[in-house]
Amino acid sequence: MYSWLLTLAFACATKAPIDHRFPDTFEPSEKFKASIEIEAISADRINEDFSNIEDLSWIAEPAKQAHAILLGEGHFSAVSQRIIGRLIFAINQHEHYPLVALEYPYSMSPFLDHYVQLEDDGEADLFMREELKRLLLIGDHQLFLEDARRWNLQHPDRKIHVVADDVEHLWFWVMDTTVRPYCAAISDADNGEPIDAMNMSSEKALEILDACEAALPQAKQDDHVGRYDFIDADYIATVLVNIRDTLAPNGRKTAIYRNMTSPNFLGDMVRQDKVIFWQGAFHTISKQCERGAFSITEGCKLSTEFAPTKNRTYAISVSDLSSHLGSFADMDVQACREQQEVDHEPYWRPITAAKQAYDEGRLGRDEPFNYYHLPVKQDWSLLWLGQELGGPYRVLSHDLENFPPTKLFKRNEWEAMINADTIIGHDTFILVPTSEPTKPFCD
Repeated sequence: MYSWLLTLAFACATKAPIDHRFPDTFEPSEKFKASIEIEAISADRINEDFSNIEDLSWIAEPAKQAHAILLGEGHFSAVSQRIIGRLIFAINQHEHYPLVALEYPYSMSPFLDHYVQLEDDGEADLFMREELKRLLLIGDHQLFLEDARRWNLQHPDRKIHVVADDVEHLWFWVMDTTVRPYCAAISDADNGEPIDAMNMSSEKALEILDACEAALPQAKQDDHVGRYDFIDADYIATVLVNIRDTLAPNGRKTAIYRNMTSPNFLGDMVRQDKVIFWQGAFHTISKQCERGAFSITEGCKLSTEFAPTKNRTYAISVSDLSSHLGSFADMDVQACREQQEVDHEPYWRPITAAKQAYDEGRLGRDEPFNYYHLPVKQDWSLLWLGQELGGPYRVLSHDLENFPPTKLFKRNEWEAMINADTIIGHDTFILVPTSEPTKPFCD
């Protein structure tokens, strides 16, 4: 999910998301209203017994037909996170999808799955506190993992395994916490002496990787494990490959798909069982794959190249049209930001700008503002529909291609394509009129 750091690159200055607000008097044309049919989707989190899924009954047939369901999100939307969480459990009510792959670094896979398989509440709380909270980007993902663990306790015959498929965006972190302790125990080349991991050079990292890799055959023969039994030689070998791809120019372009499909990574599990990929919406594009860079998306490769999922994918985009501060209006944003072990600047930048505007009286607590890019008339029309309906909605039919957006500002064709992926790249799409940002971990 750290591709969020890439997709949230802003096209405007710090205060720009605030200066281009949804106009209070706007109403779309009758032609636009007639061009789209929608139905309401709840913004609620999944409930304790996983029963509040009546509005998601339409997923039953695609769940039966597909081998892989691709859930694409617009990052940092609390409502989108809740909708996708409900979708995952609704899918599993109709058809067992044992594997859920998140857009987090691949090295997190056994940590995530270890947590959701724990039966003892005390052990789970301790593992979340000591291991996962420092790895998770936002608190909403903790909520999903808690829900997945509760699902497994309630449905022992339909358990979910949670893994991850991205490159090691925080490679220095996994080097310091997992790779170096393991490698120091099996190789004299790394004596385990403290290194400033945050400022470790890629050259030093590769030196450690080389030494560790050379010692792995003996570690495998000796069945050497790290601080958990799942940190073994095979796991470390795949993490080393993933770190190398992270450090290589453009390595991510091929690494995520490799992680999804290679037998050395998640491939055997994906071949054996149905899978849900929860990713950023660009990664889940699986329609009109002949369109330019669409062909490089993991969704298109899964739907056209990988035998177990070829012609057996179903892609859903869940995208928010605007944000509002809500409870963030009462937050000491700077103090919360300073509590973070790793500063995810693209997440904090718009929140900081919006909070400043609120403090200066330029933005209301619940006033929608655009989180990603300058508004366009079509976005306003879609936002208006959601406000009239009172919440998120799924688009049943549309003629939106005849309403091409006229950008007030456009950086390049890449941005234009990213903005189009929701409509043309997925089998169906859900739009969230407005949402609070996802919650960070802070007191």
